Amino acid sequence: MPVAVECWVVDHDARHVLLVDHRWRGWVPPGGAVDPGDADLTAHPVLACVRRYRDDWEPSLSFTYAARSVRAEPQGEPGQPGAWVPLGAVWPSAFPEDRARIRAHLAGPGAPA
Repeated sequence: MPVAVECWVVDHDARHVLLVDHRWRGWVPPGGAVDPGDADLTAHPVLACVRRYRDDWEPSLSFTYAARSVRAEPQGEPGQPGAWVPLGAVWPSAFPEDRARIRAHLAGPGAPA
């Protein structure tokens, strides 16, 4: 089973979440590598789940980390801009359950300091 990694990045006031406008998934948390010093990353994943990122792909084991970061200008990728989105907003996404998961994580124990 393929493995995927993403990160729920929120600003230090926990009022905004960093999302990227993925070409077919809509607004989703960034995935891939986190550069050292860019954010205070949790030591362990805050969520592990099985996701199907496309209908024609096999499911992936997805690990989600959490981080707090300064709300600087987001660095997206070509064709996939990033934006800081208010946590109270509703954003179009292939994974709408992420909104409630991020909010629940911030409200519960284990949130990044």
